[in-house]
Amino acid sequence: MQLDEAINETIKNNFEIGDYFDSHAVINGLLVNKKYHQLYMDFYPKNCTVAQYHGQIAQKIASSGIALKVKIDEKDILIKTYTIYGELSENHLWKRI
Repeated sequence: MQLDEAINETIKNNFEIGDYFDSHAVINGLLVNKKYHQLYMDFYPKNCTVAQYHGQIAQKIASSGIALKVKIDEKDILIKTYTIYGELSENHLWKRI
């Protein structure tokens, strides 16, 4: 299984069509699932930071075809949510389609 597949399954298994979420919710979903947690670790690039890796995961959400960035008046909606380290971080809001 590839990381993209684990991300898609995490979204499909945890969010109904019309639900809103951010990438932190998806990352946490990966980490609490034993199979997906191992994939998360296996695909972690050795030459990037956690923030960069999580940015790559957000890009995979964008290209998944099952989620859209939420926009108002053509502007992306950003929300603040906690990272896996308990720090607040600004993040795009996604809608499950």
